[in-house]
Amino acid sequence: MAAVKKITNESLLEEMAKNDRDLYVRLVAARKINNQDILEEIAKNEEDWNLRLIAVEKINNQKLLEEIAKTDEDEEIRQTAVEKINNQKFLEEISKTDDELNVRLAAVRKIKELRKK
Repeated sequence: MAAVKKITNESLLEEMAKNDRDLYVRLVAARKINNQDILEEIAKNEEDWNLRLIAVEKINNQKLLEEIAKTDEDEEIRQTAVEKINNQKFLEEISKTDDELNVRLAAVRKIKELRKK
């Protein structure tokens, strides 16, 4: 396990994050990945919510973040995506329609933050 933390080869980390049998290894590897394409793939397709959350925390693609904020089954992942979105109109929609109060409140906070800028 400690060996994974020392790996710097992006291709090897990507392979480990997507395919290793050990979830801990996959989580450590995912935290070290910078490749947006791989992170987006993990955010969209990974079954484990921990890995999806790590990927969402690191991706920058606004359209994908919006898609995740609308469709991910996990409240924490939707909330994390909302916190990274800059589209006020979209955030207003989420603040009114998401099933979870925490996600709606995150959208309201983000709208307020964006209006201050």
